[in-house]
Amino acid sequence: WTQAGAVWSAACDDLKGDPDAASTKYRSVAEASFDTPLKAYALTALGERQARQGQYGPALKTMDRAVSEAHRHDLDDAAAAAALSRGHLLYRLRQYRDAAEAYEAFAGAYPRDPNRTMALFQRALALKWAGDRRGAVQGFESLVARFPDTVYAPDARLQLGLIYDETGQSQRAVENYRKMSEGGLQNRRESLLLEAQLHYNRKKYAAAIPLHWKFLEEFPND
Repeated sequence: WTQAGAVWSAACDDLKGDPDAASTKYRSVAEASFDTPLKAYALTALGERQARQGQYGPALKTMDRAVSEAHRHDLDDAAAAAALSRGHLLYRLRQYRDAAEAYEAFAGAYPRDPNRTMALFQRALALKWAGDRRGAVQGFESLVARFPDTVYAPDARLQLGLIYDETGQSQRAVENYRKMSEGGLQNRRESLLLEAQLHYNRKKYAAAIPLHWKFLEEFPND
């Protein structure tokens, strides 16, 4: 009960804006000599605190411990949160291949987690930055096919358009930019500009000009 009280007190310190006090209490639980499932929650909170301070390397080690503790005590919610945070930390450390593997592991281990679609998007994005365009395209294409109505579908269309544009596949790029516009007004705005820029870069000015005019008509106050 003492350790539970320390975790709750630390959470209150966080809410009150006293992260140093919170970290001290979380650390006391994480480093306790006896075994307790509360270590998983304390380690996750410490890792998130380190990440907010830009200490991504130490945060990653802390999250590794959090995942291990959570699994030992069958704490699926804590394990899922820490596992997803591992992916984010690896991404911030620009260890993109490892980040992609972490996101894939999370999506496979927690198929019902509400963050699964986001993890699949992040996996494809990490593959893109790792230089694996083929893997990235497969990931983004799979996402828009399986989850077309999620908030990540327009972003996946954007990434597909950019990759196809970079690889000279103009028609596929245009198709994805246009489908991206179905995701709302902001996406419509961006899709028009991207398609116009694609034509402009290829000196197809006759195709670019009407799109610029259309943009000005639809967004006169931009």
